[in-house]
Amino acid sequence: MKNVAIFGSWWGGNIGDVSILYSMLFNLPTNKVDRVIVHSKNPNLLKHHIEEYDFVEIRDSITNYWGRQTIDTISSSDVIIIGGGGLIFSKNIYDPFYSHIFNLYPVSKISGMFDTDIKIYSIGASHLEGKFSKVITKSILSSASSITVRDQHTREIVSQLGIQTPRITPDPAFSLPIYRSETIENIVKNIEEPFMVFSIHNDLTKYSNFSNKQVAKKLIAKVSNMAKENDLNILLYNNYVEDEWLQSLKKEFSTDLQVYTIPRDITLKPPEIVALLSTASLVVASQMHVNIMSIVAKTPNIAIEYDTKVRSMMKYVGLTDQIIGLENIEAKFQEPILNYRRIDDGKLNRMRGTIETDIQKLVLDC
Repeated sequence: MKNVAIFGSWWGGNIGDVSILYSMLFNLPTNKVDRVIVHSKNPNLLKHHIEEYDFVEIRDSITNYWGRQTIDTISSSDVIIIGGGGLIFSKNIYDPFYSHIFNLYPVSKISGMFDTDIKIYSIGASHLEGKFSKVITKSILSSASSITVRDQHTREIVSQLGIQTPRITPDPAFSLPIYRSETIENIVKNIEEPFMVFSIHNDLTKYSNFSNKQVAKKLIAKVSNMAKENDLNILLYNNYVEDEWLQSLKKEFSTDLQVYTIPRDITLKPPEIVALLSTASLVVASQMHVNIMSIVAKTPNIAIEYDTKVRSMMKYVGLTDQIIGLENIEAKFQEPILNYRRIDDGKLNRMRGTIETDIQKLVLDC
């Protein structure tokens, strides 16, 4: 039986990161695992999302990596899994509450002291600039016995550091299960169908040349036209921002559209979000993992390309024709929505099989 530690951005407030961890736990060979340790700066929120996995111990930490029990976690584990998610970037590198590589560098060094195996799984990298960032990133990657990445862009960054070219593996969230809970039933019951889901970051300013207000207005106009042309109501969804922002966004839509939001006191788990998206006719989203969950739900999606990772993901699943760029929001899309494509069932099943195999090997091969 193996003792496993999984390090990543597990604070529980970003549904993308939560969906990654949930999927990894879902695919672990539980008959070969004694216990799994994860660290979180918000253990109660994270516990809500993964409470069904009773073999997981969540350790309270100052950052999502370092707390009073971190060294014990490293020394008592047979394998440390780093990832997945976009952990490699150089922005705010000296800020321990923001930078992953600042935290992961000592994790990798101390793991070496205890001869604890490190495996890096389905990571993403972007905007890795500066000599220091590249040196410590290369050191982290060099400490791992195996590395997989989630897209071609990350693969190129890793290769440029002089690391052996890693294999690309699907984002683990593509293996999420679907769970239509009583909470989802109640939400859907209060929404007049058919409806589309609109989900965007609360600050897209840093990703475009527009002000945040301009971006929001252009996207609202685009989504409003889609809704009117297809006789759809609109559900605004975001598991990451304050309800006040969603309510202010709601006011920007014209009064002839029926626009809904989910009560802020409801925090949905990843499989519940997949179930919610499965009841929609269309999803328009900027968050990469909301798009992934709509693909898993078999609901047509249009991805708002705020970062290269969105295009990389959509290219991986063969849906690049269903992307809105922030610089060409007014671009015309095909109508009606029945023409929007879904992922091929065979491809999705093959991706699920790859994810299951890869995650099980992380444990069995240590």
